[in-house]
Amino acid sequence: FDLNRCIQKQIGEFARSAGGSFPVVFRSTGAQLIRGDEAQIREALRLLMTNAQEAMVAGGTITIEVGQVVLTEASAQGHPDARPGSYVTLTLSDTGGGITAEVLGQVFDPYFSTSGLAVKRGLGLAVAYGILRQSGGMIEAHSSVGTNTFFRMYFPALPPRPQPRRPAEPETILVVDD
Repeated sequence: FDLNRCIQKQIGEFARSAGGSFPVVFRSTGAQLIRGDEAQIREALRLLMTNAQEAMVAGGTITIEVGQVVLTEASAQGHPDARPGSYVTLTLSDTGGGITAEVLGQVFDPYFSTSGLAVKRGLGLAVAYGILRQSGGMIEAHSSVGTNTFFRMYFPALPPRPQPRRPAEPETILVVDD
């Protein structure tokens, strides 16, 4: 499926549920085809967007960028779950207050929450992690305290769909019947 269309649908749903109070900026380098369950990918995106919204208590902006990257043997070593190859990336960033290094190392752990059990169940990011792994992808988190946080998802890229061949100029077919 086309990841961009999936993201646009989810942004629309998020805007309705958030009451338009959190602007979402979306950028893409063009159609990006990935393999996976679109409903599950949308759920992972919803969980990340909700997490970003909750991190921006004073308001802010969510930015989603889609692109491509090729991981070589050397660059794949920097990602624990990576294999060399072409990937479609989805980066979601927020303008919240950031996450400390100690907390950042636990964000994908099930039931981990900084909000207390009465407020949170601590499953959102763990579920997003599981969805990405099930789709053959991976996710990583980066943050700077006081500035922002971003999550980058990697999906194995599919080759572009072949375009139907069209003749350069009109062709004539001659049929001879004996």
